[in-house]
Amino acid sequence: MNTRILLLAASFAAIAGLAHADSVPFFLANGQKYVTDTKICSGKDTDETDALQLTAKGMFGYEFGCNFLQFLDVKDSGDGSVYQYLAIAACGDDSGISRGDMITLTPSGDDQLRVTSQNDYVVELSQGGDDDTQGSWIVEKEFTRCLN
Repeated sequence: MNTRILLLAASFAAIAGLAHADSVPFFLANGQKYVTDTKICSGKDTDETDALQLTAKGMFGYEFGCNFLQFLDVKDSGDGSVYQYLAIAACGDDSGISRGDMITLTPSGDDQLRVTSQNDYVVELSQGGDDDTQGSWIVEKEFTRCLN
């Protein structure tokens, strides 16, 4: 009985810990928007395009979206610096299928952001893909920061 109570308390503590997401990474903290096609920075012509937009809320495109639930720092094992961030996301598309995903965000100094979807990467590998990532939405893509 005591073991069950202890396990139940530990489960609630773990859930409570997940509910308090880490702070938003600096490159998204002030409402910055990143896109795969800078033509959509103005907000025009975003319907029915393959371009993706990324903000602190998530990553969205035509009939596709991922809501970011939590951000985690990825510390370098050597010097302890943070070079990447991991976003835990809930994703879905117009088919109604939802899936969890872990998305790696790697900023660079020139307003670029490399984004890698672990789910799409695994799907691509399972389909025998190599460098050709045409079968998936976002295995790895470069995003550019909108400056307006």
